[in-house]
Amino acid sequence: MPVAAATFIVTAALAAVALGEETTTTTPSPAVPDPPSPPAPDVAPLRPFRFRAGLGLGYFRPADVNNYIASLEKADHPAIQSTDEMRLLVSGELSVTYYPWRFLGIRPAFAYYFSPYVITVGSGTARGLWLHSVSPGFGLDLAYDEGKLARLFASPGVSYDEGWFEGYSASGLGMSLALGADFSYGQGRAKGFYVAVLLRRAKLGIGHRPDTPSTVTMNNLDFTSIIFCAGFQMGT
Repeated sequence: MPVAAATFIVTAALAAVALGEETTTTTPSPAVPDPPSPPAPDVAPLRPFRFRAGLGLGYFRPADVNNYIASLEKADHPAIQSTDEMRLLVSGELSVTYYPWRFLGIRPAFAYYFSPYVITVGSGTARGLWLHSVSPGFGLDLAYDEGKLARLFASPGVSYDEGWFEGYSASGLGMSLALGADFSYGQGRAKGFYVAVLLRRAKLGIGHRPDTPSTVTMNNLDFTSIIFCAGFQMGT
């Protein structure tokens, strides 16, 4: 009996220890995934400042400049009637717009316009010509903005332009109208891109001539054009 009792006591003690180990063992909790990023809002918040930076390619026909080019080509090749003209205009623009209201903004801007051209003179020598202007200006942004993906705008503006070509310099007022759309994405829709069509009238009167002016009459440097623009935009 004493042996049986001792055996029983030992067995019961071992069972109690095993039961205690089972009850104290903890199961590791599963890893909690990171919360997903919040989606872009359906309606973009009003951002009072919008920065734009873009480039453009356009078409124009500066009559006096093209007559000047034709006179150079005719002087070197009198038997050839040249039909080449400056027609490509390249632009770069920076602007910051302040929106006191969602549908109306005030937009100061700075733009640079240039048109490169190469002719052959003498015995095949290439000569580069460069028509260019700077254009600080001011405009309004009239926006159709419902806070959705696309934001439509029309921007009438005025600028003071200064232009240069082959020793000639000119200045005058320019008028413009841009029609386009902003496309925003990301959290808060704070950034994106824009596309626009820019219509300009800028016929600059010549104020300074080179010491040996051309035999062709030069009265103005005409930057009147239509330009297709695209670039980056960001709201804050």
